[in-house]
Amino acid sequence: MEQEDAVRRHLQELDDGAAELQALERQIERLQSTGLRLAQGRADLALAGYQAAKGDLGAVLGARAQVLEARLRLIDLQAQRDSLVARLNNLIAD
Repeated sequence: MEQEDAVRRHLQELDDGAAELQALERQIERLQSTGLRLAQGRADLALAGYQAAKGDLGAVLGARAQVLEARLRLIDLQAQRDSLVARLNNLIAD
C-alpha cells in the first residue's frame, strides 16, 4: 500500500509538471509571437516620433524599457522551463 501511494504521488508530480511545462511553453510562445513584437513596435514608433520632433525622449526611453522588461520576462520564463524540464527528467529517471 505504501509503495502504491509513492507511485501515485510520483505520477501526480509528473502530471503536474507536464501541465506546468505546457503553461510555460504557451507563455513563452505568446511573448515571443506578440509581446516582444508589440513592445518593439511601440519603441520604434516612439523613436520615430521623437526624431520627427513630435514626441519626447521620455516616451522613447519608456518604450525601450518595456522592450527590455519583455526580454527579461522571456529569459525568466525560459529559465523556469529549463529548470522544470531538468526536474521532470530527474523524476522520470527515478
